[in-house]
Amino acid sequence: MPIIHQVVVRRRTVLQLMAGGVLATAVGCAAPAAPTGEPTKPAAPSAPAQSTGLPAPTPLPFVEVDPVKVQFVRSIGTSGAGDGQFAEPRHIAVDKQGNLYVADRELGRVQVFNKDGAFQRAWGKRGKSENDGEFADLRSLRLDSAGNLLTLDGEHGWLKKFTPAGNFVFKFGPDKTESYHPAGLGLDGSDNVYLADTGNNRILKFDRSGSLVGTFGQPGKGDGQLDQPTDVVVDGQGGIYVADTGNDRIQKFDASFKALHKWAMPHANTVEGPHLALAAAGTLYVTDPEGGRVLAFDANGKLLGRIGSRGDGQDQFQRPLGITVDANSIYVVDRGKRQVLQFSVG
Repeated sequence: MPIIHQVVVRRRTVLQLMAGGVLATAVGCAAPAAPTGEPTKPAAPSAPAQSTGLPAPTPLPFVEVDPVKVQFVRSIGTSGAGDGQFAEPRHIAVDKQGNLYVADRELGRVQVFNKDGAFQRAWGKRGKSENDGEFADLRSLRLDSAGNLLTLDGEHGWLKKFTPAGNFVFKFGPDKTESYHPAGLGLDGSDNVYLADTGNNRILKFDRSGSLVGTFGQPGKGDGQLDQPTDVVVDGQGGIYVADTGNDRIQKFDASFKALHKWAMPHANTVEGPHLALAAAGTLYVTDPEGGRVLAFDANGKLLGRIGSRGDGQDQFQRPLGITVDANSIYVVDRGKRQVLQFSVG
């Protein structure tokens, strides 16, 4: 008889894990809470994604995962409110020169570090989400092709663009459509913006000028349906990857939002939720906040391995959230440690 272990991984789900770490079944599932603990708001009318009758995701042995080949480089930042310190780091972006832009939700600011991890400058403050240089709930950020920074304020869904020096350019989002506590955003090669509208169970697409050009997805568990998505990234061929967090899976779509693939990911709460980063070679990195690690998948969902583990060591995580990559490194925001951890690839 195999030994059965019962593990509570979040408040809405209990997993049965067989000896050896193989996911066997899930029981006791209830509807997840909205990202802020409020009732989920019904989704606005939207065009359903095209379904392809994809096979169900194959359960993966998430408990025992071999590490991928990376080398710890450095940690950046300490706990605090001064220059180079973090109170609640959430997300990160890296530019072509290796400069890092780190979002601190608690302090409502963006800090910039050079390629060696030295503090350069900061801007923003905690305040009202509708004010140009203020943030009420700074959740995520991405860099566009010109090096401008796009930030997401999750309170009302304002998307604000800044120059690399921190000068405000323009904002959009709630003036075009209502979102409900969005948690992540992505950009494609044409600087179109994809917003994970978490509480409305959908993806919003804006063009580079901030005009709404598409609304995709609807609530549910079927192919192309979403349950509180927390992040989205787009590859060079227009493939769209969504952290469909309430459904415990990654979904991949083509540029028209036709469902192509889906695969399982570890359970996570949607308040902090997994975030995604896509390497040029096609590897998809997914943060696992509850597991204290980062998982790596190929473009079709094959599990390649993990980075890190839960702990206090220099190369371990307490609460990994935001993530970004460049040609040489992987950068992970650890909210628990209040640091950024850098790993070299290869």
